Amino acid sequence: MVKFLADATTDEILGVHIIGPFASELIAEAVVAMEFRASSEDIARICHAHPSLSEATKEAALAWTNARSTSECLLRAPGSRQSTPHSPHRVPFRSQLDALLAQRGYSLDAAQERAAVRLQQLQDEWSGYKAHRSNALKKLLVRPPVPRGVYLWGDVGRGKSFLMDAFFAAVPLIRKTRVHFHEFMRSVHAELHELRGTADRSTRWHAGLRGAIA
Repeated sequence: MVKFLADATTDEILGVHIIGPFASELIAEAVVAMEFRASSEDIARICHAHPSLSEATKEAALAWTNARSTSECLLRAPGSRQSTPHSPHRVPFRSQLDALLAQRGYSLDAAQERAAVRLQQLQDEWSGYKAHRSNALKKLLVRPPVPRGVYLWGDVGRGKSFLMDAFFAAVPLIRKTRVHFHEFMRSVHAELHELRGTADRSTRWHAGLRGAIA
């Protein structure tokens, strides 16, 4: 068993509990991470050999990171009305982002600012799309173009997950899923494993993926 203890605000690793065989070997990675004041997300994003015992460290860090992301998604701008998790009416993305930045004492650099502007634009596009299809009759008669997504690229630690957490909470959609890349790839391998032995497993998997995205 591996359990990470990290600062709720900065995500800096404060300690690691390891119980089981080879604990003295597994703890070395955590010791190095703490020496360099790494975050649990840093460990979660590092590729670990598979199959190996070190995967337990990665999974524990990923579990904490996911739990923390979920908690942050529930934050709202100060003074704003709380909305339920299933409500399509959300606080503007930029308001949520500014609240999180102020809470942590962060500021955006030029590249992050451009990403934030584009994500706010995407939220506005989705809000407009939903407004044009606000009831059953409009959904039947009005078919506006579906907003195109945004692809963010950057080095580890550039704030992509931070931006996406705020955007996910703000985007005015009820049916939506927030999945980290590592989690997504684990599900891909699991689904392909279930389809092994079928002649068209790749085709069937792609069909299922398209259905999930749609």
